Amino acid sequence: MSLLPLLLLSLCVPGEVNRSPLQTVKAFNTAYDERDLRGVRAVLAPDAVVRDDSGEITGADVLQNYASYVFKVDPPFVATQLDSISTADLVAETIAFTGGGQDPLTSLNVYRVAGGCIVEMTSNLSAPE
Repeated sequence: MSLLPLLLLSLCVPGEVNRSPLQTVKAFNTAYDERDLRGVRAVLAPDAVVRDDSGEITGADVLQNYASYVFKVDPPFVATQLDSISTADLVAETIAFTGGGQDPLTSLNVYRVAGGCIVEMTSNLSAPE
């Protein structure tokens, strides 16, 4: 998939969206579970930074990763929120991931939200004990 169609999807512009950090993360989780690239794009800032165990990606590369890998995996990844806490511009949540032909995983995700858009997301995946 070329990046041009990704860039034409709805765009989250910090400050132009009226939702709390917790509402923003919940919208992201819904879009993730529905494999809705447009929904993901609607909550990620254009220069969002995403970090996980494999490294860091930013901006359009984040969308490309969802379009070419995350949303193509079969059976699909499903994220179930276990718990969350929010203060100021930060949201932390624990999530159980299933699917993807892998053993279940848990993750601690921390999001920084500015103006209704996710500007940073850090995930720490681990196998349940």
